[in-house]
Amino acid sequence: MMEPPALPEASLHPLETNTGWQPLPRRGAVFAAVGSAIGMAIPLTLAAGIVPLAFHYAHWLLAGCAGLLVGLAWGAWFGWRRHRLTFWRLDEQALGVRRGHLWQSESHVPI
Repeated sequence: MMEPPALPEASLHPLETNTGWQPLPRRGAVFAAVGSAIGMAIPLTLAAGIVPLAFHYAHWLLAGCAGLLVGLAWGAWFGWRRHRLTFWRLDEQALGVRRGHLWQSESHVPI
């Protein structure tokens, strides 16, 4: 009687398989979220403050504060998600970085 084939080991992430792709360390997700939040908050704050001012809206400062909050929240979510969808692999030929979920991009730097 033959033994059935062994099942593959369970993966921690659905994109991570036995191909060697590893996720970035979790501790970096906070820094990615903070950096992206700042980068997204600045233009949204300026846009939300200048556009109402140009149309002579009396509460342009309130609109700028709302833009700041939306920019911080949206940027933090975007940075955290991008960090969680970035994987790396080091093999004999190159260092590889894979990003994305629906549209994946893959970069290789030869050794």
